[in-house]
Amino acid sequence: MKKLIIIGGLVVVLAGGGFAGWKFFLSGDKEPKKEAALVEKKVFHELDPFLVNLADPGGKRYLKASIKLEVSAAEIATEITEKSFQIRDAILMYLSSLEVDDVTLPTGKMTLKREIMNRINQALKNGGVTNIYVTEFLIQ
Repeated sequence: MKKLIIIGGLVVVLAGGGFAGWKFFLSGDKEPKKEAALVEKKVFHELDPFLVNLADPGGKRYLKASIKLEVSAAEIATEITEKSFQIRDAILMYLSSLEVDDVTLPTGKMTLKREIMNRINQALKNGGVTNIYVTEFLIQ
């Protein structure tokens, strides 16, 4: 009889441990879903394409670029829309000052992205552009 009680107790303990392990480690825990909800959704804003003559001698080369911005909040995208003429002017002035050699190497393209981001953030109240994606880049 004593053996039955010990075996029964052992079965209860193992069953309880197995259930607890399943409940806390293997079942669809709700915590990761809460964490996923706390992660902010990225906000993007696409600018109209830019077409400029490059500053090469003779002025026969041009650059066409399309840019998509990653911003820190939807309010920043709204501010970019409101200040689009200032932002486009700053970017156009910068792009038209470049020569072909400035933008053909990968380091030149990284500098271009950094400069554009700096010029846009200067036009905004508190900055907010976190990354720039060049979706089209054509030199002719």
